[in-house]
Amino acid sequence: MKLTIFPRDWSVMRLLTSHLSVLYINQPSLQLEPLTQAKRKKILDKYGDMRVMMAYELFSMWQKLGENKPHFIPGMMGPFLGVTLVPQTEVRNIMIPIFHDMMDWEQRKNGNFKQVEAELMDKLDSMVSDGKGDDNHRELFSLLTQLFGPYPRDCIKGDDGETKKISGSVNLMNFYKSEVNKEDMYVRYIHKLCELHLQAEDFTEAAFTLLLYWELLQWEDRALRDFLHYPSQSEWQRKENLSRKILHYFNKGKASPRRPSITRRSPCWEYGISLCRELAFQ
Repeated sequence: MKLTIFPRDWSVMRLLTSHLSVLYINQPSLQLEPLTQAKRKKILDKYGDMRVMMAYELFSMWQKLGENKPHFIPGMMGPFLGVTLVPQTEVRNIMIPIFHDMMDWEQRKNGNFKQVEAELMDKLDSMVSDGKGDDNHRELFSLLTQLFGPYPRDCIKGDDGETKKISGSVNLMNFYKSEVNKEDMYVRYIHKLCELHLQAEDFTEAAFTLLLYWELLQWEDRALRDFLHYPSQSEWQRKENLSRKILHYFNKGKASPRRPSITRRSPCWEYGISLCRELAFQ
């Protein structure tokens, strides 16, 4: 059957095949690194590295998507990043042009590649927080992310578990706060950190985290685009809604050990007094 017949269906088939290729490359039986040097050499001499062969096939399938590529951006970012977790330099080098291509397509479509940037940084942060990847993997993507700003390696150090995720998000948030033209990424990490605090039922810290975004907003009629879970609305509406949410978290929260209250388990209304006053004057 010619590819000109049912072109959309062929694109879906290629996407499905790409997902299967990702699973194939990552299957444990193909990972040569845990083997002894002698056994690894024997397999390579007889079969070659099948992960590399499939990575080339994956690259070829991506190229054949042609004009349909934007439909799979940034949806395929996560699966393709999963391939780079394979500790094989050639596999990683094959995948890098795909990420460049994704950025190029979004730039042509939207005039920027903010969506790809946000997805890439979010996935990388998640992978590193989960302890995935190695130093070569991080160096590789440091080169890639230089297109829109370096991925700060100092921000991926921390303790294990939830503490590591929270400290990593704090460091990344502070990194983007100091970067020019990176306000969107700064705000994304504010909300990511807030979610981590909510998952830990630390409502007081969640409130203080959201205050960082609240402080960026003004009581003005300027129209804001939809962003994250916020709809399109005026700036003052977003700030007002955010004020109510912050007060709600303060009410639910118990004083943090770093911010002692009169009683450790009392509601944290004292932190919301200035917020209430400002709301009253608007």
